Amino acid sequence: MQSSFEYARPLDVNSVDECIFYHSYDLPESGYVRGHWDLRGRFDDYINGESLDGKRVLDVGTASGFLSFEAEKGGAEVVSFDAESAAVWDRIPFPKHNAAEERRIWVAGANDYLTKWKRSCWLAHREFRSKNKIAYGNVYDIPAELGMFDTVIVGQILVHLRDMLGALSSIARRCSKTMIIAEGMIDNDAPISTFLGRADNPSDDFSFWHHSTGLYIELMQIMGFRLRSKTVGAFTCNVMGLTPRDIDITTLIFDRR
Repeated sequence: MQSSFEYARPLDVNSVDECIFYHSYDLPESGYVRGHWDLRGRFDDYINGESLDGKRVLDVGTASGFLSFEAEKGGAEVVSFDAESAAVWDRIPFPKHNAAEERRIWVAGANDYLTKWKRSCWLAHREFRSKNKIAYGNVYDIPAELGMFDTVIVGQILVHLRDMLGALSSIARRCSKTMIIAEGMIDNDAPISTFLGRADNPSDDFSFWHHSTGLYIELMQIMGFRLRSKTVGAFTCNVMGLTPRDIDITTLIFDRR
């Protein structure tokens, strides 16, 4: 039986005004655009100098695609993966996400936002003349049709997921060698988590957990991976407050045993 899976087709994007950028860019035609995170010039730090030359790479939660395009520049064959619809986004269950009518209205608005996010990736894809493939789906069930990858990059999406273990299990099934996890983490060897949601802050309904390095290491060992390296770096975030600030991101690199 033949699979119905298809890679995404490019979106028609004419200008940055049609986009929302998660990542800052210096685009060849459009110039500088400000995104939620500015990783320009810091990709090697972000992945702790991991060589991607000649590797098949999966970028999970690609957003505006910065990690994907940097991996391609480093010689990788890249597949970028992101949500097919806001309906698969996890949200802390404030009332607007519970009642069917409120949920329907929220999903419609969130899909407009997600489409602008996707446009930013496709605009960069066109301007960089990228050969990367893009696929949409659900992180809890990444399609087997994508095949296996030498290296998988999981960059700052796990904080936004209700079920980190379910997502990592899905992601790990597509990883044959190396997984890179970059997140805000608790620096603790014990396998613990901290819940980030607060009843008095319903606008931040998309941040669920910070997990400890000990928890990631334990879970990845369960799934057949061994920690190779751990680094911490400060990276510029443009959305937390009125001025940019540096946020510590921990990068863990695991190898499949």
